[in-house]
Amino acid sequence: MFVNDMTQAFNNCRMNIYVDDMAIAVTDFSPAELEEQMSSKLAAACRWTSQNVLTLNFGKTNGMVFGARRTIYQTQHLSVRAGETEIELVDKMGCLGVILDPS
Repeated sequence: MFVNDMTQAFNNCRMNIYVDDMAIAVTDFSPAELEEQMSSKLAAACRWTSQNVLTLNFGKTNGMVFGARRTIYQTQHLSVRAGETEIELVDKMGCLGVILDPS
């Protein structure tokens, strides 16, 4: 399997790797820094998949901000990009059969 070196491609984040899926979590108090970290990790995922002759499915790629209402309100205009592709920030997300929401 390809994922043996995947964690080496990412710094300062938490990764959960499932069979054919992964989740990357970053934390920060600053909305601007959070936007930068999310875009940076997404770019690292794109590089890793490209180097391993795989593709990232942007149709299934999305982001979510967790936190207090004030934090979520401050981050509602984040723009997370992978090259020219903007990643949708959602308010509900499924993960292994569990529906997550921002709060």
